[in-house]
Amino acid sequence: MTAATRRYAVLLGGLTLLYLVALATTVTAGVTHRLPIDAVSGPAMVLFAAVALAGAVLAARHRGLDQRTRRAWATAACSFAMLLATPVIFLITGPVPFPSPGDGTHLAFGLLLLVAVQQFPVASAAPRERAKAGLDAATVVVGGAMLLWYAVIGPHVQQTQTSPDVVVAAGAYPVTDLAVLFGLARVLLRGADRSARLPLWLITAGMVVFFCGDAYLGIAQAQTAQVERTPWQFACWLTTHFLLAAAAVTQLRRAATPGKEAGGLRRNPATRLPYAAVAVGYALMVLAVLRDGRFYPWSGLVLGAIAITALVVARQALTQRDTDDLAATDPLTGLANRARLHDGLDRALTRAARNGGGVAVLLVDMNGFKQVNDTLGHHAGDRLLAEFAQLMRRSVLGSDLVARLGGDEFAIVLTEVSAEDAAVAVAQRLQRAMAEPVDLGGVWVQPSAAIGVAASAGGVPGADELLHRADVAMYRAKRSGASTACATWSETVRTTQAG
Repeated sequence: MTAATRRYAVLLGGLTLLYLVALATTVTAGVTHRLPIDAVSGPAMVLFAAVALAGAVLAARHRGLDQRTRRAWATAACSFAMLLATPVIFLITGPVPFPSPGDGTHLAFGLLLLVAVQQFPVASAAPRERAKAGLDAATVVVGGAMLLWYAVIGPHVQQTQTSPDVVVAAGAYPVTDLAVLFGLARVLLRGADRSARLPLWLITAGMVVFFCGDAYLGIAQAQTAQVERTPWQFACWLTTHFLLAAAAVTQLRRAATPGKEAGGLRRNPATRLPYAAVAVGYALMVLAVLRDGRFYPWSGLVLGAIAITALVVARQALTQRDTDDLAATDPLTGLANRARLHDGLDRALTRAARNGGGVAVLLVDMNGFKQVNDTLGHHAGDRLLAEFAQLMRRSVLGSDLVARLGGDEFAIVLTEVSAEDAAVAVAQRLQRAMAEPVDLGGVWVQPSAAIGVAASAGGVPGADELLHRADVAMYRAKRSGASTACATWSETVRTTQAG
């Protein structure tokens, strides 16, 4: 862990401690009435907004981030400036009917944040994939809009004496929050860059809480003209300010540790958001039936609709899982493909760095594959690859990852190794397994390969470097001239130094 990473970790810990103290004080003040509700939460919110603003400015200038991410944080800094100005303006102007200058900065915060999240880099995708992400994001927003209608706008509209100005005042904040959530859902569903993924999730969590607080404010305005501040409102606003500050600090912490956030094939948790939105919609329908008391015919229809939707969602989830597995699997051998190997190696190295363990890579290059293809045909060559893949699977533990990189080149990620010797022992076990010939339709072929071994001991910077070291060791094994040979990176380095 670098010094910069430690500083950001300490800062994040301090902000978390302050948030917990302020939240506990706010709840206690609401119960005991010994302190004003905003006695501690108010200054804490100002401090969190200031930290979020400073963090966003630093992220916008950080050379460890790509240009699009820096531009996004520059816009986010403008948004956080509006967030910081809002309580100051309300303190100066006092209670003013909507729209007030404080309302303007509050809404400007949401609109600028919407622009900022759209600027974060996302994975490139075909037009159909982008359309699917947009539809999923719209599903999320519709679920929130149902909640907004049921709890805020609907009660206002039902009151005939309610003026349109009051409806706009009650719905402006949560509608803006929904727009921001739509933008966040769209970016996350399309696959945000991994360096910014956790900060974006923190911003999303903050905006969900912000939406709840603003919706509660609309509900209160539907019931009385003079809305009193409650611990619930301040708890929501305090949580949002803290999460935005944590997002900015987390982005700086990740920018200080380059190489740890390489791309991969890890399943995107944002794909579950549309299912959550469907659940919210049906929960509101059930609640409406229970409150209305008209169990016939609506109760049976609602339950049937929920059951049908649940079955369709379950089938879609299984289909999506199959699609993800196919995208990460070599179709000929059933092994992991190159992209899945990189993702698994990234995660294994991250766990090893956290737990103090070790990771090793075996790069295996078959010998004689071209001759089999030329003399026996491609069908025999494919069968040899499939048999060799099974041979490798039988030679490793179930927790190890075996992949085909392409052609006759394979790789193994060993996740439970404490030293290079343990990886060499696996390579030797693989060599012994090659002693058994393979039947290719009546023709017996003796498999052989050159194996390069590289272990993560000694502070390997990342997956690409570890694979490069295994590749260098593998070519050294090939140059030895033996039919089946194994070499390690450390042996290669010692030979180079001796030469």
